[in-house]
Amino acid sequence: MTDEQPWYTEIVTPALLRHARTTYGRAMRAALEAAGYDDIPGNGLYIIGGLAMGAGGVPISQLMRELGITKQGAGQLVDTLVARGYLARTPDENDRRQLIVTLTERGLAAAETQAAARDMIDATLLARVGEADVEATRRTLAALIEIHHEAQSAEAAGEPLPPAKVGRRLTMGQRIEKQRLDGTEFNDCSMAEVTFDDVNLKAARFHNVNLAGATLDDVNLKNLTITNANIEGLTIYGYDIRDLLQPLLERDKGEAR
Repeated sequence: MTDEQPWYTEIVTPALLRHARTTYGRAMRAALEAAGYDDIPGNGLYIIGGLAMGAGGVPISQLMRELGITKQGAGQLVDTLVARGYLARTPDENDRRQLIVTLTERGLAAAETQAAARDMIDATLLARVGEADVEATRRTLAALIEIHHEAQSAEAAGEPLPPAKVGRRLTMGQRIEKQRLDGTEFNDCSMAEVTFDDVNLKAARFHNVNLAGATLDDVNLKNLTITNANIEGLTIYGYDIRDLLQPLLERDKGEAR
């Protein structure tokens, strides 16, 4: 017997999700390449697989929202898939301003290859952990998706998100983008070299944390509180925190005299 914790206990959930997704991605890419579909661009698997499982065509605007990319990026991706013979694009009969994308015969064949590879990973996973664990995983992932949808609805309604408490170690060098963390408390954790980009940190609180080498870019810092923290090398909007604090320190010294 051993008292050692499983390897995954030291890895944050977003990293586990990313690497788990890679298992499916690599298997599907390998199967597609072996079958001659080696020219599908990034995010192309999502569109082809999604269209194969959905009913009828999908508006480009919906693809843009689901992928979280710009209208230009979605248009370029669809253009590439159309040019390579995977998609067909037609005007929406109900709204001529909308374009509908559907799978061609080549797209359907690629989707079948992709699905077979996905089913193979599903079967391997089921054999390894059992039906109960697979169902628990799916239930957990569904809960994460619901949390995201609730946050989107709250943001669209202009409602503040409820404060969250974070008291864990983040992965060194982790990048946190496009999130609302207003009111969040980061307590007793390491955030060394973590980057916050386009993040709302209004009224957030960093207490007893290691912020060495961390970066805050394009963030809302209103009422942000940092106490008992290591801020060596912390940069805010490209400025070293020590340079930002220097005028205040000099002012305090002058008042003390």
